[in-house]
Amino acid sequence: TLVLAVITIYLDIAVILAAGRAEPHTSADVWIRGAFRRRCLLRFVITGLLVDLLVVMGLVAIVVGAFVVGSFLAVAQPAAVIERQSPINALARSVVLTRGARRVTGAVYALLAFIPMVSVQAAYLLDWIPDRTISAVVACVATTVGLAGAIALGRLFVALGGKPTPHQDSLAPVRPQLPA
Repeated sequence: TLVLAVITIYLDIAVILAAGRAEPHTSADVWIRGAFRRRCLLRFVITGLLVDLLVVMGLVAIVVGAFVVGSFLAVAQPAAVIERQSPINALARSVVLTRGARRVTGAVYALLAFIPMVSVQAAYLLDWIPDRTISAVVACVATTVGLAGAIALGRLFVALGGKPTPHQDSLAPVRPQLPA
């Protein structure tokens, strides 16, 4: 399960890198190698955990609060991956970029990230999935929708003014810059 989770995370990072590039590349290998060379696994995971924690806090306050918080923070993970922002700076960058487009951002986040994630978790917690075959199908559908969400949020990040993914040759590890 842990290996599958790490592979899925690196696949999400590769999808975000590919979605952040204006011109497509014919090979997914470039983006997958770039995801490993970018060395942003921990940054990506911490940013995702912070976003999820804040969204859950918004959910606890009120269901609508989760969507509001999500509309502010939806492009934090692309900021962490593409612009190599620290988790806190990625959250701040998302707040800045989504200003003026929060309804669209919130709708994309809700439909392609939050609702599928919460639905699958609820199904498992409430034991709505009776056998392993259905469980595997649900996991595949959730992964597919999650990757569609990563693509949509990566493209939205660039459309809102985030830096596009650098050229594939420059995806080698770089040190994050400290804020001035």
